[in-house]
Amino acid sequence: MKRVLLILVTGLFLSLCAITSAASAQTGGSFFEPFNSYNSGFWQKANGYSNGDMFNCTWRANNVSVTSSGEMRLALTSPSYNKFDCGENRSAQTYGYGLYEVRMKPAKNTGIVSSFFTYTGPTE
Repeated sequence: MKRVLLILVTGLFLSLCAITSAASAQTGGSFFEPFNSYNSGFWQKANGYSNGDMFNCTWRANNVSVTSSGEMRLALTSPSYNKFDCGENRSAQTYGYGLYEVRMKPAKNTGIVSSFFTYTGPTE
């Protein structure tokens, strides 16, 4: 009986190890972005589409910039009353299940949404 239990536990352990390594291979590992310069091969600046009446925002590429101190800046500008041009940066590739971390300083104004999010629906 002990031998059967040992074989079952060993088989379960080995199958879990195989699943974990397959998942790691699919995700492609990890990366860190210091934002010392803008890498257009990795990132895309959203440009020219609107997210509708709820936020009243049109994404503009010129509202995304990188500073010499390694910070990405997202600007909010207003071409006319109650119309806004916003900044959005996104990865060129899609990523799946895993751990995502971001260090950010949110905007200090009321009514502004500063966020890091994952999205799986249709794009533009």
